[in-house]
Amino acid sequence: MVKMMRKDQVKNLPPESRIKNSYESLYYRTNSGDPESDAIVKEEIQCSFRSHGIILADNPDDAVLRDIMLDAYKKSTKEIGGESLSPDWEKDLIRDFDAFTASRPSFYTSMFDSYESRYEGEPVDISADYDRMVQENDGVDPHFKEPTEVDLDAMQRDRLKQYSRDGEMKAAGLSYTGHAPEVKTHTRRRSYQQIRQEEMAAQGIKGNRYDKQYDRYARGRGDTHQKMTAGDDYGFDEHDHEIENDGPEL
Repeated sequence: MVKMMRKDQVKNLPPESRIKNSYESLYYRTNSGDPESDAIVKEEIQCSFRSHGIILADNPDDAVLRDIMLDAYKKSTKEIGGESLSPDWEKDLIRDFDAFTASRPSFYTSMFDSYESRYEGEPVDISADYDRMVQENDGVDPHFKEPTEVDLDAMQRDRLKQYSRDGEMKAAGLSYTGHAPEVKTHTRRRSYQQIRQEEMAAQGIKGNRYDKQYDRYARGRGDTHQKMTAGDDYGFDEHDHEIENDGPEL
């Protein structure tokens, strides 16, 4: 593993070494010193589960997990290197990946548990799990509820009340964020999932309809996911998992 190297030194490493360094840091729960590579690995692992249509609740065996994680390994190397993999380069990556995983006990379970811990409760299969959930519900996000006429009327009344209060405050020379005595502005901390989805939407990664459904899913899922343990059967423990939130405030 690459240790105690400066950022400029890490970036001068070959693409496969940078990705291997990120995989090792995830396995050993250490700092890789390469946030760019870490971000690519994070995304490609999640995308690989989604493209294979596999979730951890399926109890996939090591052969299936190897395919998923090897694909993520190769695609991560290709992305950070900015070029296609030649046949010889791909063979070297496969050989290196197999040697890497064979020498580390409980490689997959340790990686998945570390991933979830590092990314504040976000499991490796969250995208695949969401796709599965929508497919099983005839293409509709079951967390979504169409507003009724009563809901819409109530929202309209709330808006009118807000506009009215805004006018009263403005006429009195006050504002909600102003400096009137004993008036405080309260902020609401956003969850990691909310911040991530906003960033993904801004980058145009997902389509509009899928994006809206996925955002509702991520908010609705909260911290109720099942956390995988390091058992050989890739089972799950049903216990609460408190998520720390050190993200920015509104």
